[in-house]
Amino acid sequence: MIAIREIVEVKNGIINFKLPNYILTDKVEIIIIPYKPKELEKDLNIDFSKYFGLSDVGADKIDNYLKNARDEWGQGFSY
Repeated sequence: MIAIREIVEVKNGIINFKLPNYILTDKVEIIIIPYKPKELEKDLNIDFSKYFGLSDVGADKIDNYLKNARDEWGQGFSY
């Protein structure tokens, strides 16, 4: 499945959207979602201590998971 996301201007209730050349079909499904940009957060003072200790998974298990995920990419990350 191919999905395209593009934010376009609405003019008089009409939108114009040109399909890319690689979409070779006679019909497409269109989903319209009104666009509302996220408001920038003015207060970036986050108290991370509220979240400390919420997980009982442990650092070793998380590190192992991340290492396996990186290995799947086949890019040989090292740290």
